[in-house]
Amino acid sequence: MGISILEGQKGSWWFLKPKNDPPDGVIGIQISKNDITEMHVREVEIVEHLQGDILETIKKKLLNKQYEPNTILICFLSIGGVEDFKKLSDIVSKEITNLNNIFLAFHGLKISDMPKDQSDEELMSSMFKISLVQLKSVYNFITIDPMKDTEQWRKGKEKNFLIFEHLGRGDLKEVTLENPPKLF
Repeated sequence: MGISILEGQKGSWWFLKPKNDPPDGVIGIQISKNDITEMHVREVEIVEHLQGDILETIKKKLLNKQYEPNTILICFLSIGGVEDFKKLSDIVSKEITNLNNIFLAFHGLKISDMPKDQSDEELMSSMFKISLVQLKSVYNFITIDPMKDTEQWRKGKEKNFLIFEHLGRGDLKEVTLENPPKLF
């Protein structure tokens, strides 16, 4: 959803967790233009940043690896902190060249986006939001409110879906709000 918004691509989207790794996932979006529907597909690699320098985490993930040109790298920030995302974007755009689409993802908001006088309820609500920073090929930042931004999907007005090839000990199962998938 976040990548669709950042890239300005509106349409039904899906996510596939393949049996083999790499890639960690495959995302697709159906885009309709002039009565023609096309499927745009990208491979996804994910790395988790646990400590140290974010740039080093990204470099280590890319070290001695070749990815398809359409691959998206998402660095999930598991720890909080203060970071100049624009400066990091400038560095990544200059130093890291084997992928054209690199993102950061984290729970919460930028400090500058936090309301000054918020209630405890507003503070807790902001912690459930998900922020996505596009570092490369362009710098961009969005925050997704899962409850608000999935409303059309939850009400059945949009047909986005997840696909899992295998869930461990069983066969495929239908993914619904009442029966959500376990990603990890």
